[in-house]
Amino acid sequence: NPSCASWWRVTRTFAKSAGLLSSLGYLVGLGDRHLDNLLIDLSTGHIVHIDYNVCFDKGKSLRVAERVPFRLTRILRHALGPTAQDTLVRGTFRFSAESGLQAARSIVDPLLIQLKAFLIDPLADWQQKRHPTSNTCVVTDFIHLAAFHGGGSTNSCNYQNISTYRRLRRVNSELRMYSGLLTLRLVDLIQSTCLESVFSSLDAVVSRLAVWTELTEARQHASFINNRFLTLSTVTKDVLSSSEYRCQQVEQATQTIEDLYEELSKQNEIWLDEIVSHFENYKSLVDPTWLSSVSASGKDGS
Repeated sequence: NPSCASWWRVTRTFAKSAGLLSSLGYLVGLGDRHLDNLLIDLSTGHIVHIDYNVCFDKGKSLRVAERVPFRLTRILRHALGPTAQDTLVRGTFRFSAESGLQAARSIVDPLLIQLKAFLIDPLADWQQKRHPTSNTCVVTDFIHLAAFHGGGSTNSCNYQNISTYRRLRRVNSELRMYSGLLTLRLVDLIQSTCLESVFSSLDAVVSRLAVWTELTEARQHASFINNRFLTLSTVTKDVLSSSEYRCQQVEQATQTIEDLYEELSKQNEIWLDEIVSHFENYKSLVDPTWLSSVSASGKDGS
């Protein structure tokens, strides 16, 4: 699809994939990254690495040593766009590489446990060769000598010792790996237990806060009552008697007002009845039929 949106999506995916795989390749010491070992999906932009034979910094021991952390030649930089043409690579490639390194740092312990299994793998020699000038001996696989060099017996004492040593290394590696996994599991259990204890502690704190709020309100009410009591205890009997007299006067005035209100209500009802009767009389006077009835009654009288 030649649209601009698809081109932008593919180039962005290519930059993300290149940055992430470059950082991961640097962590595992991946070498021999020529263009035949880098495949790309032209429809999506994803990069696929193949041929992991040169790994764990094995490229530094080649006849022509590889000293670069990962491949970032002009061909790849041209595909990354203008942000990768300077001496400092910026943009999506750098952001993806930094994100990959941060993610690997967050799981560094499980990652190291898995990578240590490759260092003691007897099927491939990932460790650097040690020089025989030191006190340590060089471990040699006598099966390889018997098969290709015409020498070395699989029943020799040295071969038995080396096989035993190799099995012990494997057992030791498995023990370290399982102990690391057990440690991670225990840490998870401790964290879950701590979370449960934290939640229970928070519930207890909430309940204690409710009790403390009720206690504070009770103390405020008790302080108010105490102030009232102190006020009443400090006044004299004359003041109390005068206060009682004033209270009685207030009650009498209140009763008088209520009686007056009742009388006014009754008088209001009487006035309403009179108004209604006067209104009916007024309507009868205003009615035009009243004159005809009066004239008719006058004729009958004559």
